[in-house]
Amino acid sequence: MACNKHAIDEAYKILSNYQDSEHRYEKGEKQKRFILTFICCVDTKYGNTNALTDEWFLGKDGFFFKDVDENIYKTNSKSFNSFSDDHDLIEGMNLSFTANVSKNAEFGYVKQCKYTQLSYVTDVDILSYPENPCLTKEEKERDLKESKRIERGPNGEKVKDHFEDECQICKAQGITHNYSFIKENGRQYSEAHHVIPLSQNGSDLTDNIMCLCANHHRQMHYGDVFLKFDCNNFYITLDGEELKPIPRWRMICPYN
Repeated sequence: MACNKHAIDEAYKILSNYQDSEHRYEKGEKQKRFILTFICCVDTKYGNTNALTDEWFLGKDGFFFKDVDENIYKTNSKSFNSFSDDHDLIEGMNLSFTANVSKNAEFGYVKQCKYTQLSYVTDVDILSYPENPCLTKEEKERDLKESKRIERGPNGEKVKDHFEDECQICKAQGITHNYSFIKENGRQYSEAHHVIPLSQNGSDLTDNIMCLCANHHRQMHYGDVFLKFDCNNFYITLDGEELKPIPRWRMICPYN
């Protein structure tokens, strides 16, 4: 899991900004659909027990979210913990999921800050990641160099093999021939691009990597780009033009 974990004292500072949090749901409401923004994960380092299932799991006091009205939600659902093991969670990302409202309560360590406890989380979907911060030219160049260094690793090569060195953005634009060249080994030149940069807690898993030509790889780092994605596709807007959905590839590990 690539998610920012916080101890209780750090969580106090984060969650104390939401002391006006209110509740709109009654305990026992079943399977409501929520669209929430991920705030933080609190790690007590001592493990945690799901209050409803009595199942113990490691190191999670809870995952915290907010809605558009700055109301706070918390879950320690084992199913969401399992989801976090397979997906990158970045503070500020938006998620959609179905859950039961377990109870409304107050934080013991944040006075006057209330939260809604959610349980039995299902159908989790990542709607979007936060926009990248404004990086300096030097920081963008560093990210590109790091990406090019890692792309030579096994997962970058697997993505390029899977897409047969075809630039995914060229294909989404309807371009049948990449802006590329043929290498001495007979393969078309391509590059692996980490969608969420490693410097921003992006993973080196195949579903965070795109196969691109050199031109579009540079454009993804320096151009006018807006990107969001769900579990299946990348959705990219280049220079105001919305492209066709671009498939994400998750390699299934035979040992899982």
